Amino acid sequence: MIPSYRRLHFVVFKVLCLFLWIAIRPTNAAELLPRETSIASAIDHYIEAQLSEAGVSAAPQASDESLVRRLTLDLSGRIPTRTEYAEYLASSDPKKREQLIERLMASPWYDHHLATMLNSILRGPGHDGPDLREYLLEAVQSRRPWNQMFQEMMGTVAAPPGAEKFVRDRLTDQDLLTRDMSSIFFGINVSCAQCHIHPYVSTLTQDHYFGLKAFFARSIVFEDKLLERSFGKPKIEYTTNEGENRAVGMMFLNGTTVEPQLPVADDVSKAIEEENKRIEELTKANQERKKNKSTDPLEFPTKPDYSFRAQLVEVAFREENQPQFAKALVNRLWHQLFGYGLVMRVDQMHDANPSSHPELLDWLARDLMESGYNYHRLIQGMVSSQTYSRSSQLPHGDTPRRELFAVATLRPLTPMQFGVSVLVCGDPTWSTEISRSDLSAKISEIESRAGQLFSDVIEMPCDDLQINAAEALTMSNDISRLQVVGEKLVAEILKTSDRKQQIDSAVEHVLSRSATVQEAIQLTEFVVRTELGLNPDAPDPSSAAQGAWRQAIWALTTSSEFRFNH
Repeated sequence: MIPSYRRLHFVVFKVLCLFLWIAIRPTNAAELLPRETSIASAIDHYIEAQLSEAGVSAAPQASDESLVRRLTLDLSGRIPTRTEYAEYLASSDPKKREQLIERLMASPWYDHHLATMLNSILRGPGHDGPDLREYLLEAVQSRRPWNQMFQEMMGTVAAPPGAEKFVRDRLTDQDLLTRDMSSIFFGINVSCAQCHIHPYVSTLTQDHYFGLKAFFARSIVFEDKLLERSFGKPKIEYTTNEGENRAVGMMFLNGTTVEPQLPVADDVSKAIEEENKRIEELTKANQERKKNKSTDPLEFPTKPDYSFRAQLVEVAFREENQPQFAKALVNRLWHQLFGYGLVMRVDQMHDANPSSHPELLDWLARDLMESGYNYHRLIQGMVSSQTYSRSSQLPHGDTPRRELFAVATLRPLTPMQFGVSVLVCGDPTWSTEISRSDLSAKISEIESRAGQLFSDVIEMPCDDLQINAAEALTMSNDISRLQVVGEKLVAEILKTSDRKQQIDSAVEHVLSRSATVQEAIQLTEFVVRTELGLNPDAPDPSSAAQGAWRQAIWALTTSSEFRFNH
């Protein structure tokens, strides 16, 4: 019989084991918040639970001035106009935030900005992948779900022009293609497994890497179209670090293998040779057609009955793999809107690098799947949460760990956000009622101009971005850009001679807030001294007021406050 004190120790040990098992056990979908919970409520529930456990107090909610600017930048890709800013602040409607979100997401501005944001994600690390924005804009406008867009970009279903560029333009470097497809759509960068077992995920071996690459082994580009061969070796051969020669067929990240249904051929090597010869003949024939300006249609190789890339889509959408596909998108969008991922890095979503909020990630992924991969719904839920609308400033104390999401993260504007905001902030025509198609065309024009002016000087945001000296020097000294800034806003300011109204107009247009007392004093002093010819670098006295306000607006738009989404 066990002595009483030993029985007590045994019971304590069992209790501790139970608590440990509860802490580390896999998340059970049945234990997540109910499906009918709103996305915003689910986010706030799980974030608040972690804050409470950590004993951390969150920052207060952001001011209306900060929130209208943040939402407009995140949903429209630009700062709000002065009219939008003033109307939001003046409204006493308790649902004004909800209404603002709905209005912004219903505008062509949202479509254009989201297409730009997704394009940045899909270009991969270093943003050196193909430009898919034209396709993405059409896909966003059509409200196509993410799973359908994946199939279109893999070239396995009929799609608008440009979708297949994701694969087609990476085929010259299939290692890059394998890395980007895996990291972007499934949140796992497999490139480390190309030469050895993944340093953080022991289950990811070279077989997994080359097995994933095998899904693209038969893909080719013919006449700028993404096609597949009918014949080819069923496996990819490689040599391990130990010098062993191995061959692996199609294998997904979780180890699921796919046995190809190969076309019947008495001699596979001969079939491959004949197919290569046929492709060469078609290439020459098409070249002759082009040379002779023939109106005859170009000829293409016969489409195979069996597609390796279609097998990738099929295995990716199996029940056991869909959560990883959904989590990758959830984490990417969260990273964009909150400035820090639920999993960091965003391309290292594996068991050795768990999420800061695993239940929240599971809940959002489940909701995304059950909504039919409606990422618009996901975005709307994220920006509707109290977590999203926290202030970026704490009243006191040290800033908590970023993964707690207790404070809003300062996020540098993208080149497009910065450029469009500079060009729009003083243009009164943006508040004019015009048709949706005309507005979309006008947005395209200003995006083009913004890209020409600022894409080469404003750095694309990345984690822990440091604004470089080249950007600061260019933005402080480039006359061509100075001439663009405030070109319409200066005229608006000078419609009145009232100094306070001038200052209010300038600061509210550019910074989406009221001027402080100190700013009003400094601006007044600068403008008055310039008008009196007391500034050594003053412009032509005949246009002193115009020059003074141009310089003042330039200073506001090159400030750190304008440069960041806060």
